[in-house]
Amino acid sequence: MQARTRLAALLLAALSLPAQAQERPDPMVLIEPTPRLPCSGTEPACKINAALLALDQDALMLPCGLLDDETIAAEGLDAGRNPLQMWYSHWVDVTFQGADFYGLLLQTDAACPGGAHGWSEQDAVLFDLKTGEKVDPFSLLPAELRPETPLVNDLDPEAQGRLPPLTALYLDLLAKTDPTAKANSADPRGCTSVITSHQALTPLETMGFLLYPDAASQALILKPSGLPHVATGCEIGVPLSVELLQGLGADPRLVADLARAAP
Repeated sequence: MQARTRLAALLLAALSLPAQAQERPDPMVLIEPTPRLPCSGTEPACKINAALLALDQDALMLPCGLLDDETIAAEGLDAGRNPLQMWYSHWVDVTFQGADFYGLLLQTDAACPGGAHGWSEQDAVLFDLKTGEKVDPFSLLPAELRPETPLVNDLDPEAQGRLPPLTALYLDLLAKTDPTAKANSADPRGCTSVITSHQALTPLETMGFLLYPDAASQALILKPSGLPHVATGCEIGVPLSVELLQGLGADPRLVADLARAAP
């Protein structure tokens, strides 16, 4: 992952807390804009920049909303603090910039008043540098591994208990590449059990994953998403190497772009 230059825009500065509330963090909103590509007219990079601007605007849709005086009083909050009464941070990693593809990973962390705990969210965004179009990363995998591909008929007795192909691939790679998977899990049985149990909640659909190219590892990174808060330690990314992608029959342009990336 290339080095990130933090261009954080401090939109709301925290106010000083009263003495009785010094143990609480000041509310603050930090939003890092997405890096723009050089462009001068109508070339694909300009189209990508327009999409990046839209992503920045989405990031400004703060999750907790503004609190009015009545709500602040009802919740027992300090009216002298920032009216958002929240933490919200959003930042961006450029994970890949090759000849054909441009990939970013967006991270959001927030804590809203009254919530039992904060929350985190990641989103992977990929663009085709030749056309300027946004690309679904999963569309670059063979059809049988794509989450939208229908699974086998659930009435088939041989299909009962069978993991979706993408989930099965993930667990196979996790066992080979991450010996810490068990330690990261709140479940003593380890992350394999956590992932299997989470997949069982939607037996006819592939569970949520992120997929994004990573220049540093010259691979596609496959990572679970949407796990319960107590299981987020099991959202471990595993690499799909160039060799593996070639063997699977992944998109040849992507494979070639990854192969050219400097490790």
